[in-house]
Amino acid sequence: MHTGDVGTLLPNGALKIIDRKKNIYKLSQGEYIAPEKIENIYTRHPLVAEIYMYGDSLKSFNVAVVTPNKDEFLKFVKNYSEELSHKSFEELCDDPKIAELVVDKINKEVNKEGGLHSFEIPKKIKLNPLSFAARGLLTPTMKLQRHLAKKIFEDAINELYKKEPAQWPYPTIYV
Repeated sequence: MHTGDVGTLLPNGALKIIDRKKNIYKLSQGEYIAPEKIENIYTRHPLVAEIYMYGDSLKSFNVAVVTPNKDEFLKFVKNYSEELSHKSFEELCDDPKIAELVVDKINKEVNKEGGLHSFEIPKKIKLNPLSFAARGLLTPTMKLQRHLAKKIFEDAINELYKKEPAQWPYPTIYV
């Protein structure tokens, strides 16, 4: 039976669905990425409300568009710098330095418990102040329409790929 799903067999013999075959992409070094698996791990982090992972087959790293959890995000920014706390949520989301701090914090904490490989981790993110639902990116069953997300976030993705990311390990940030 062909369902289009990709899964893995667990030690007890059960099948765990990881992703849809059509969503999987390959990075330039030949590694296959299942974005929904990674997105599910990242949405467990308190700073992340929604995430869209993207990878280009000509690049060696993933990027992501993240809609931050507003309350946690504002708390994080306030703890980082009292000067920035007067800015609006939208202004903070447009600040590339804040995005860098957020990706560092999330990647460190998710990598500890998520068990992801370094090639699966998004090296750069764009913070998105609007929810995916407000942008019309969700199906009636609340799943992300990846083809629409790619079109809407195309400029942000191209901007993220312009510069190479910082090398792992990321700098230490104390919050």
